[in-house]
Amino acid sequence: ELPEPGASIVDKHDGKTIGKIVAPPAPGTTVLLAQMRLDRLGLLGDKEKWSRTNRILIGDSTKEYRYLPYLPLWWPEIDPETGKEKVVEEEEDGEEELDDL
Repeated sequence: ELPEPGASIVDKHDGKTIGKIVAPPAPGTTVLLAQMRLDRLGLLGDKEKWSRTNRILIGDSTKEYRYLPYLPLWWPEIDPETGKEKVVEEEEDGEEELDDL
């Protein structure tokens, strides 16, 4: 049975929802697309950390899965205090150098 978009991803360790399925696996694969809570992946410096032995449940299924988080290179740096994109203040000297070109 394939996971349906919108199905919850639940951490088996504590029963908390940590994500939702965005797209089911393509035919012949076991890879799916999910939106995950960044704090549960250890990306915000919290106590929760991803481990290759983490187990999850999808939807109402009792079958256990493991997950591999992927963060693209273009993903912005995250502010651990807000959980949002970190605002980088540009130096005014750099702008003047560009104006001189």
